[in-house]
Amino acid sequence: IISGIPYTNIPHRLRAGIMKEAREMIHPEGAMLVYQFTRTVRPYLEESFSSVREDFALWNIFPARTFHCTP
Repeated sequence: IISGIPYTNIPHRLRAGIMKEAREMIHPEGAMLVYQFTRTVRPYLEESFSSVREDFALWNIFPARTFHCTP
């Protein structure tokens, strides 16, 4: 799954529901890649995924944070 949904701008219940559904849809060997402009989403990702790796994409206009999440 690749997602650029502005998670920090949506209500908590909706955000939690999206994270839960995404986690349930991912194959055990799959992943979800999330790109955001702030780190605010990280705690929400960590609630739903067992592993969250963060990186920074300077080549993007505007530079973005990427989060690689696995079940």
